[in-house]
Amino acid sequence: LMSITRRQDRPSTWQKVKFVVFDAHQAPGGICERLQVARGALQGGASCVELLKHDTCRGVEHVRSRLKEVEALKGEGLMLRHPTAPHRAGRSAELLKVKSAQDCEAIVTGHEAGKGKHSGRLGALNCRLKTGHTFKVGTGFSDAERASPPSVGSVITIKFFELTQAGVPRFPAFSRVRPDLLASDFS
Repeated sequence: LMSITRRQDRPSTWQKVKFVVFDAHQAPGGICERLQVARGALQGGASCVELLKHDTCRGVEHVRSRLKEVEALKGEGLMLRHPTAPHRAGRSAELLKVKSAQDCEAIVTGHEAGKGKHSGRLGALNCRLKTGHTFKVGTGFSDAERASPPSVGSVITIKFFELTQAGVPRFPAFSRVRPDLLASDFS
């Protein structure tokens, strides 16, 4: 998108850019009432602005089915809102992010010092996959794990969203140490 919007020659790809409205967060009421306000505000507006289609959750199987559809289109996941809850900024019990996760093992090759609130503790682990791809894992740790992180040479399990085109886990998070696996498997 940035490559399209920054171009000076205004190519035809501009015609495909859309501003998608997903909520009217300052309107009162639950999501259904807020969407009515948004729908009314958008009537007769620019064709490049549209309201995001929302579905009413019909149960666990419906969520699983929609998640597969969204992921097949390269979407990250779903957001589930409590229908009568007012909008609240930030994380809340009324808004749930649903996305699939993969996991794999990696060997710890080094430690990065923490900064800010993690000063004096672990900031991130330097890791390597069996494929040889290297990356950092900086989230998923408890305070105890940051104070005493997995040692260099340890095998760990990470969770991640997907592999990038370069073969590196996207958004890797520490899951656990795997004392049952050998570091020699990663040579």
